[in-house]
Amino acid sequence: MKKTFKILLSLLFISTLLSASYGAAESYKDISPRQVKNMLNKGKKGVMLLDVRTSGEYKTGHLKNSILIPIQVLEKRINEISAFKDKELIIYCAVGGRSSRAATYLTNNGFNKVYNMSGGINAWSRLGYEIEQ
Repeated sequence: MKKTFKILLSLLFISTLLSASYGAAESYKDISPRQVKNMLNKGKKGVMLLDVRTSGEYKTGHLKNSILIPIQVLEKRINEISAFKDKELIIYCAVGGRSSRAATYLTNNGFNKVYNMSGGINAWSRLGYEIEQ
């Protein structure tokens, strides 16, 4: 009985991990800075850039026309971007960790076209792309 219970518990745990991983992988799309640049160069209307870094980081340089909502206050300020639930939303941070968490949070809250810029603004600047001060 104990052995059967342990096996069932292990299977439930593995199943939960797999479904959580699958859900997170399907909830938003990681895209490169080059892909972001191409989207912006095409002049797509309705594309929003969301910077989830701190205000201090934002002041040192950010992508043109980006909106700053630090990840620490995203939950409180989600209504400010609710108009973008069905529009393309590109999220970035310094290297991609915070933006990935923000992307997961937003897709779990009804945002449908969420993109995480892999490598963040650091990768963007390494490619020589413009950063606004």
